[in-house]
Amino acid sequence: MKVEVQIHPVEALHEFAKTELVIASLDAKLQLDLNIEPFLKFSWTASPVVLDLLLISAVVYAADKAISREHFEDRWTRTIDVSIPVHDADRWNSASELLAQSISFLTGDHWRFEFVSTTSRLIRRRRNRRSPKGFPSSPVVSLLSGGLDSFIGALDLLSEHSNRFLFASHYDGKVPGPASDQDRLLDLLETHFPKRIRHLQMRIGVQKPERLSQPTSEEWQADFKFDLNFRSRSFSFLGIAILAASKVGANTAVWIPENGPIALNMPLNPSRRGSCSTRTVHPHFLSSIQKVLDAVGIQHEVSNPYALYTKGEMVRDCKAQELLKDGCELTNSCAKSGHNVHWDVRNAGACGRCVPCIFRRASLHVANLDNETYGYDVLKRDFRQDEDFYALLGLIRRNPSDSEIARILLANGRLPINQLNDYVAVESRMIAEVRQWLADKASQKIKNFVRIK
Repeated sequence: MKVEVQIHPVEALHEFAKTELVIASLDAKLQLDLNIEPFLKFSWTASPVVLDLLLISAVVYAADKAISREHFEDRWTRTIDVSIPVHDADRWNSASELLAQSISFLTGDHWRFEFVSTTSRLIRRRRNRRSPKGFPSSPVVSLLSGGLDSFIGALDLLSEHSNRFLFASHYDGKVPGPASDQDRLLDLLETHFPKRIRHLQMRIGVQKPERLSQPTSEEWQADFKFDLNFRSRSFSFLGIAILAASKVGANTAVWIPENGPIALNMPLNPSRRGSCSTRTVHPHFLSSIQKVLDAVGIQHEVSNPYALYTKGEMVRDCKAQELLKDGCELTNSCAKSGHNVHWDVRNAGACGRCVPCIFRRASLHVANLDNETYGYDVLKRDFRQDEDFYALLGLIRRNPSDSEIARILLANGRLPINQLNDYVAVESRMIAEVRQWLADKASQKIKNFVRIK
């Protein structure tokens, strides 16, 4: 499916050039929703190649949403060809194959990129804007997503060092929750670490589609199918974070704090190797996108400082335990937090039965903090009702050997052989972490199923 990106020569939205994705096979064009105004409060200028990266990351996220998997034969793997105007087409075309490989791995599709030259300015600053305050010095630019892991990452940075730190966040205006989660955590952090925090929070998404062939009706818009997997969201964050890091200074590192098992996202059983296996912070994605950055001359290292920690180890080793206790309920790890119509507890903030929620419960149990309210309490239900929990229990029951874990990990994505044993070890410790949670809190029926005496 072909996507042609068009940059309007005059019009702007939120001080960013009006940009549209034209998808002829869907008879649709969709306007990119990229609000660059928060960045302009810090700076009015940015490197052209870094602005190109921001645009590319936003287009990938928008196309990922706009093209439903239902349009393809297997209802899963998509073929997406994107043409994007950039300031330096030769530079980006020389890296297009690397970029295609990286994004294809990230979303589980087949992407191709073609870059064409443009002289259009992306930043369209209004004349009466106040002078920018400048970006602060910061050893790293770190993600603040609203989740538990990035909150722990922020606590560790602020507790271990006396520097000021810059945090970057992405949210989608059509997805309720993350922006307010980020704001609540920022308020807590600023209260306890005054004058040490700067935050760049930017909205990236896509607006309602318009029809190409005839006037757009509300009925047609309502029938337009979006894809809701959000697999490309980490690339959007990188576009924002590298934009910020480029203004902080050359070689400023970018961190995406994520526990190792969620980053690796080892399939719980063979049938979950496709649709249930996301790769937003997978080591291979981070290394492949680093190759893209290096190829186009963007000199910022991207890494996950918690790649070899379980979530429980992150909780246990957090450098600000009291603040963690105060703030963990403000975070949200849920993959399905907006779908609460059928929950047992509909006013809960998280479902309680997706893999991130279950790992969260097991990790908080390490610090005796597993006392939150969820939409479902999987420990009190028939475990066969909850697909993710049942699959996880099956993994605990099988208790795979290190060699089995290694085979599963390698089948799910490339990993450096010299680090394979470390990745196997963190998965094994995750299994032990969940097993201990079950041993302490699960019903006897669940314990019998997973063979816990």
